Amino acid sequence: MPEPAAAGRGVCAGARRGAGARLHGAAGHHAGTGLRRTGARHPGHGARALRLSGAALRLYTQLVSASPPLETPIALRRPELAGAARRYGTAALIVAGAAVLRWLLQPVAGSTPPYITFYFAVLAAAALGGLGPGLAATALGAALGFTLGRLEGYQPAELSEPMRLLLFVLLGIGASLIAGRMHRALGAAHETAERFRASSEALALANERLRETDRNKNRFMAVLAHELRNPLMPIRNALTIMAQGDPQRTQRMLQVIARQVGHLESLVTDLLDVTRIDTDKLTLHRQPMDLRELVRQAADDYAPLLAARGLALSAQVPDAPVPLHGDPARLAQVLGNLLSNSLKFTPPGGEVRVRLEREAGQALLQVEDTGCGIPAEALPHIFDAFAQGEHERSEGLGLGLTLVKRLVEMHGGQVQATSEGQGRGSRFVLVLRLEPPAPG
Repeated sequence: MPEPAAAGRGVCAGARRGAGARLHGAAGHHAGTGLRRTGARHPGHGARALRLSGAALRLYTQLVSASPPLETPIALRRPELAGAARRYGTAALIVAGAAVLRWLLQPVAGSTPPYITFYFAVLAAAALGGLGPGLAATALGAALGFTLGRLEGYQPAELSEPMRLLLFVLLGIGASLIAGRMHRALGAAHETAERFRASSEALALANERLRETDRNKNRFMAVLAHELRNPLMPIRNALTIMAQGDPQRTQRMLQVIARQVGHLESLVTDLLDVTRIDTDKLTLHRQPMDLRELVRQAADDYAPLLAARGLALSAQVPDAPVPLHGDPARLAQVLGNLLSNSLKFTPPGGEVRVRLEREAGQALLQVEDTGCGIPAEALPHIFDAFAQGEHERSEGLGLGLTLVKRLVEMHGGQVQATSEGQGRGSRFVLVLRLEPPAPG
């Protein structure tokens, strides 16, 4: 199958051959009727110039409208055909303009050979369109130059007309080859410049992302230092009080220390979990389970905490079992992190709703609250590590949602966060495939 550009060249060449034959016929007709010039301007000079212009325009129309038989979908070939039509059409217009200019300047040019004008037209066509349009301009210029020579009555003094025509064709081919190579080199340079520009833009974007990651990391380190320092101060005060030897106060201080140590353990556990996931060292202990039991247990565990903050918790599960082959501890951690997120960002009097559904072989677990919501600009980064925004200034490191996303993905699922804006609440939807346990 021919390439689109080659097919375009074949059609354009056919159009040029047809136009050349018509022009040769016109030349013969004028020669037979004694209309050849002997040096003085012919009274019908203007009319013939107009006829040549019309022939050039008709040729350009044929070049632009020519379409080769399509062997591939039109949508795939149309850009290449359009580009070829523009290049060859431009070459035809340049040669036609050179022909009209040479005809109009004949009284000034005198006995100057007509091929000189077309030689510059070939150079321009090859420089603008490359090798193919340059060769097309050479063929068309040869036909028009030969015809104009006959119409003007040009009598060669040294070389015969066939030799002069051959010399023009050889010079045109050589110029087309050189200009075509330069045109390809310029095209390659342009493509290289475009690739360099695209690479520079991609590099600048990656650099900006690295800067943003570095800024987030610095903010995270500041939050981490603050969160680690907070439990240490009560522990230090408790130890000071315990050193006084008061049994009653010592008992209370032990409870304070236990709570703060538990908080420290939670922070360190989140950090270790993220590190294990990033280094592929976290292993899931999968087993057959029913997601309904997971939701019911999480609702029982978090209901007192939510009630203490003045929040209402509702849990809705289907009647039919929702079987899954997963890690119960990690999935409980996922649901617990979502409930903790709602607990932190929902003001008193709000509501937290948990709903489990089964749909098309998938389990849909939704956690929705009436809290402060998520700004639109923060939604794309809500699951990123080190991306705790200004609206998330609260206790904790902001790694809870990062762990949610990564643990769900380790189970082959997806998680999505939506919010109608700040103050409009938020919704987190987990999608998990209901995979039966492996046989055996």
